Amino acid sequence: MQPRHQRFAVLSTLAVTLGLAANAQAVLVNSTWNGGVASWQDASQWTPNAQFPNNGNGGDTYNATVNAGLATLNANVTLENLLLTNGGISLNTHMLLINQIFGWTGGTLAGPGTIEATGGMQISGAADKFINNSLVVNDTTVTLNGTGALRGVAASYENNVGGTFDILSDASILQSGGAFDYVNKGKFRKVGGAGTSTVSALVNNTGSVEARSGTLSLTQAPTQVAGNTLTGGTWIAAGATLEIQGVSLDTLGAGTVVTFDGAGSTFAAVDGVSDNQGEINMLNGAVYSNTAGTLTNQNLITLDGGRLNGNDLVNSAVLQGLNGDDRIDVSSLTNNGLFDLGLGSNTLNVTNTFNNGGMATLTNTGGTIGDIDNQFLATLDVVGGNLNVGGISNDGQMTITDSTVTA
Repeated sequence: MQPRHQRFAVLSTLAVTLGLAANAQAVLVNSTWNGGVASWQDASQWTPNAQFPNNGNGGDTYNATVNAGLATLNANVTLENLLLTNGGISLNTHMLLINQIFGWTGGTLAGPGTIEATGGMQISGAADKFINNSLVVNDTTVTLNGTGALRGVAASYENNVGGTFDILSDASILQSGGAFDYVNKGKFRKVGGAGTSTVSALVNNTGSVEARSGTLSLTQAPTQVAGNTLTGGTWIAAGATLEIQGVSLDTLGAGTVVTFDGAGSTFAAVDGVSDNQGEINMLNGAVYSNTAGTLTNQNLITLDGGRLNGNDLVNSAVLQGLNGDDRIDVSSLTNNGLFDLGLGSNTLNVTNTFNNGGMATLTNTGGTIGDIDNQFLATLDVVGGNLNVGGISNDGQMTITDSTVTA
């Protein structure tokens, strides 16, 4: 058995060794491609060239920069950050996973293969960026800035649930040979640039497409357009113009949401909708001028500081106002569902007849109505406000509280 002092020395040496090992943490290595045309896995093509960049090599993690040439993956690669300014990366059927930021100012992603940026993407600059026969996946936040377009050649882009793709300028997303599919499960928004951002990729929107600045123009009918019906997705014009070129819709299908939010919000493709099975929202000073002969609401119309103009309006489900000052101007109004303009200072102008066969509440409402026909078993409550009515026929229940109704 070793003497006690020798055992102590051995244990001390072991403790120091373990301590040094614990302190030998992974180093973040910045690797730059030398501009050749070669395999990504060829360490001699990189500076520094002790290892090719792939998290775990040499116990380290890696940032990679490609400025020229072509780096071809021969296996899956994981990085912390990637910067592509020119040249290209060939995925060669493999996966390139980026844990933090993918910065992209120029160059090409060639496939087949997949690049996934779990920490987001920053696409910018004057040069066009190309996705060629590959899939790009976003899980968090992507920004597209500058004047250069994002171009797809037989490619796909997928914005996942929880992902946000923000266009910060008037940059475009263009199909440049072969199909370019843009699958949006999150938020796809134009939030900057007073001009037009053109999207010629085929958009499949199960999340939200939002025009919040300038004009967001889709040149292909999205997957959700079937004939003259918009079958799903959320579509928002917020003080800006949302455009689907060459499309004039007459039906909003179940699960479809269309929102006008703020003055100057336009979405001409839905102006002629006659059958709403989804949701239409007019908020914060937005005006929706419906041009159909008759707009029939079979699900939900909401106003909160908004305005609805139209010809004949038929409500078979719920038409509601919230807390804003709402206004409706129509030729005729038929209510067979729930009609409630809410708690704001509201205006209701009906040129001809307001036929009420359901439940209607007019709170703090002014305006002019040609005639009111309150039918058998129907209820009409007028609370506050000042209405001018040509004539009233009441076979149901009608109450007037703190209101002036002049007939």
